[in-house]
Amino acid sequence: MKIYVKPSCPFCIRLLSLLDEADLKYEIIDVISHEGKNDEMIKKSGQSGVPEVEIANVIIPDYGTEETLVEDIQTILAAGYVNEEVMKKLTSTIVYLA
Repeated sequence: MKIYVKPSCPFCIRLLSLLDEADLKYEIIDVISHEGKNDEMIKKSGQSGVPEVEIANVIIPDYGTEETLVEDIQTILAAGYVNEEVMKKLTSTIVYLA
C-alpha cells in the first residue's frame, strides 16, 4: 500500500498515525520531495489533494474521515482487491487503476 503525502499535511499525519495504531504496513510517497510523484498521483486519480492511498487495484483520492478511510483500507486488504461487492461496503471514493 502506498500513501501519497505532503509532509506538513495534518490529514496525512493523522492518517499515518491511525495506520500505525492499526498495525498496517505502508510506503510513504512524499509528493513534494520526490520529483514526478505528484504528477504520477494526479495521473492515477485525477486529483491533487493528499493523502491519497494506492491499494490493491485502486487509488483512493477522497474519503469521509481518516477513521473511515482506515476502515475502508482494512476492508480492501481483507478482500485482496476491489470489485462491485467490495465497493458497496466502502465509504471512500475510489478510482480503479489501469
